[in-house]
Amino acid sequence: FLGIGGLLSSSSLSAFQGQSIERVIFPTGQMRLTRRLSRSLRDGKAIIVTRSWIIEFQPLSQGASVNGEQIFVDVKAPEALARLSEIEAARPSGMFPLLLAPDGTLMAAGENTSQKTIDDAIKAAQALFEAKGFSKAEAAKQGQYMAQLQRVSGSLLDEVPIELFNPSTEAYREVREVSMPDGGVGEFEVSWAAARQKDSWLLASAKREVVTRIGESERRASEEWTLSPTPQLP
Repeated sequence: FLGIGGLLSSSSLSAFQGQSIERVIFPTGQMRLTRRLSRSLRDGKAIIVTRSWIIEFQPLSQGASVNGEQIFVDVKAPEALARLSEIEAARPSGMFPLLLAPDGTLMAAGENTSQKTIDDAIKAAQALFEAKGFSKAEAAKQGQYMAQLQRVSGSLLDEVPIELFNPSTEAYREVREVSMPDGGVGEFEVSWAAARQKDSWLLASAKREVVTRIGESERRASEEWTLSPTPQLP
């Protein structure tokens, strides 16, 4: 894993110097963080990956670091994807350490130092269509278009949400169009909903979902996060 020094530059730290920003009191002791990731497949089935970590917050002069150790992983997938399930179960998450700003929002993660936006996803989808060289004669092959959209939409869930630990409780939903090579239109829909722990700024639960659509066809991918004061298994 990357060290904290590799996650945030001195110039980034200095951005907080002298600023009047919200500061939170970081919790002490161990907690359990769980993420459940679900991606739908073409036949209506899904791959569901659940991981849990024991985490601890370590206050710093500016913000805090969060270190974690994986304690549980479970992969559910169709039998035909058994080998893929084994690979996913053995794959390290690469998420820790995390670095939080004084207000509890994410500044950097072990292998996730940028946040892909829906604008980036649209640009990536257009680039994939161009690279594939789809022609109008192939316009009926919506499965190919959907595969490209789903590939790109997955990247929207590959990074840790900026407001994971200090989430906004205001639900969010955005729908954006993507131009198809045949002149048709596809869609990205991104939504977010979260709840905080009682009398606390900390995450209790959150769900982020991405839906890709072309005509009446759609695929869904989602992640659900929970944070518990008790570091026990799910």
